[in-house]
Amino acid sequence: MSSGRLAQLRKMIKDQKDKKEGGGKKSGDVYPFWNMNFDEKATVRILPDKNKDNPFIFYVEKLEHKISINGKDKTIPCLSMYGEECPICELSKAYYKQEGKESKNGKYYYRNKTSMMKGVVIKDPLPADEETGETAVGKVKTLQFGYQLMQRLISDLNSEDFDDNSEPWSLTNGNNFFIVKSKQGNYGNYAIASAFSRKETPVAEDVELVDLATLIPANPGYENVKRLLDLHLNGGAETPEDDETPPAKSAPKRTVRESLEDDEDDTPPPPRKTKPAPVVVDEDEDEDEDDTPPPPRKTKPAPVVVDEDEDEDEDDTPPPPRKTKPAPVVVDEDEDEDDAELRDLLTRVKKNRKS
Repeated sequence: MSSGRLAQLRKMIKDQKDKKEGGGKKSGDVYPFWNMNFDEKATVRILPDKNKDNPFIFYVEKLEHKISINGKDKTIPCLSMYGEECPICELSKAYYKQEGKESKNGKYYYRNKTSMMKGVVIKDPLPADEETGETAVGKVKTLQFGYQLMQRLISDLNSEDFDDNSEPWSLTNGNNFFIVKSKQGNYGNYAIASAFSRKETPVAEDVELVDLATLIPANPGYENVKRLLDLHLNGGAETPEDDETPPAKSAPKRTVRESLEDDEDDTPPPPRKTKPAPVVVDEDEDEDEDDTPPPPRKTKPAPVVVDEDEDEDEDDTPPPPRKTKPAPVVVDEDEDEDDAELRDLLTRVKKNRKS
């Protein structure tokens, strides 16, 4: 193999790795801060949504299910993200109702939530690109925050350091956000020391805003999701389906404080035994109470990372984390029994798994 072809092979392998780490996005679009070493810190400036009707102002929520089809994990958009009924959510609810709040099956079918946003990378601890020699500094990247990091961000916004008129996402007088990868056991934890800077600074005037609705996957439709769920339960060959997304409907405006308070009720279920991090879920206030998974286990806080070599002002250092209590789990014991269709579905699932 010639050196030219070897270079092409290396690039292909790198692109595949970047695509996997970026959740399926273009390799150059998603900022993979999770590749930092322990105790390293990335500084980003979160940008507002170009769509001013977005009630969350600077982020959108991506809801997905992950199920196994023919031995391979497949990620499927949750239809509740588009305001529609989701058959996988219904299966998760049925398991929680039948088996209780500790149901492993209910947790398996529960949806995961990722908060999507755009941000300018201010300081990048990651190594430069092998081909271009460039880092992500000064570039607008897609940021994917899981439940742990997003709850830390929201908790910080609700602190007394920010009043109702504060706008950390402002282009002229906003606040940078520090993403700190602390070590907890053998894994990274972003909820210990990550925080907004208390120093207001402007960003470059030529920053181009993006409609964050473009970060949400296409609506696969109820029939397609139901078909994939049936393949998971009963086996069979997967076929391609139309993937076009209809225009998103504008949501009514809400205040920042209202949006954040609603999001704080999003308590996740406990982590799966096979994974180090808790499963990310979305708990809306108007959902059935039996759909509320148990709170995550408490972890010991690690010391806050301090960058002694940084040239930032003292007021630009993230504050120490505040202790928070996990939300209590509410179980609705008076709920009606499963209908015949759900019982039949659960019976087929158990038979399928035994065979």
